[in-house]
This record gives sequence, C-alpha cells and structure tokens, in this order.
Amino acid sequence: MSGKHCPDCGASGAGCGCAPGAGIDPMPLRIRPYVTMPDLGAPDAPASPPPVPPIPRVAAPPSAPPVPGVASPSPSRSPSPKPSAPVQGPTLRFGDSGADVEKLQRLLADQGLYRGRINGQFDSRVERAVSTFQFENGIDDEEWGVYGPVTRRALEG
Repeated sequence: MSGKHCPDCGASGAGCGCAPGAGIDPMPLRIRPYVTMPDLGAPDAPASPPPVPPIPRVAAPPSAPPVPGVASPSPSRSPSPKPSAPVQGPTLRFGDSGADVEKLQRLLADQGLYRGRINGQFDSRVERAVSTFQFENGIDDEEWGVYGPVTRRALEG
C-alpha cells in the first residue's frame, strides 16, 4: 500500500475513487533519443564530399573535305530582328481608372488571368492579375501589381 493520501477524501492508496488516478504516483517521463548525431570530431566522419571533376570539353569534329563540282554551303544568316518599338503608356496602379485600365483588363482577360468586369477600374482583382502575370513571367523589376513599362512590354509586346 502506498503512503500517499488522497487530497479530497484522505483515503490512502489507489482505491479512493474521488478522481481517476488520485493517490497514484504518475509515471516519470522517460525520453529516449531516437536520432543520434555523429561525433564531428570522430575520425570516421567525412569532412566534406569529394570534389566533382570538371566536365571535359569535346573538340568539334573535323569538317569533311570539299567535293569537286559541289559548292560548299555558306553560312546562312537570318535577318536580325528589328528592335521592337518601346511600348509606351502610363504606369497604372491600384485606384487608377480609365481607358488604359480597361485595355489592361482586356489583355489580362485574354491571358486568362482576369475574370472580373471590364469596367476601367484598377481594383484588387486587376492588381492580383498583374502580380500573377509578373510572377509567371519572372518580372521583378517593378513593384508587384503595378503595371509599369517592363510589365507593359511583356504583356503588350
């Protein structure tokens, strides 16, 4: 029989019935380590992974000797693309309104990014669509949700 007494009824032992577990010593908490860490000072612990050897470069194969009577092909050059004219327009942001915002809403809707009303109001839905477009196209030169020159060039260009 235990020497502990129930604080409610004063009975000794586990059979007082006042509260579950009354008068019983709780089991001590035992913690077992499930993961052991290697001793960093141990000689068998690897210091660092082995270095990766560089990839050797392969020389280009020698060209075939010219065939008599057949013209050798000359390297063809495609015409260099003309630099596109910079797309210009005002920087648009939350709270703006007008025809430029309406055009932006249509462009975003064509991309499947905007499903709101085409009403010329730059609201939170337009801002979210612009941010999504910027994210999907890796545009981080401008503030998120602001339709500036970089985002305009990517969307309209």
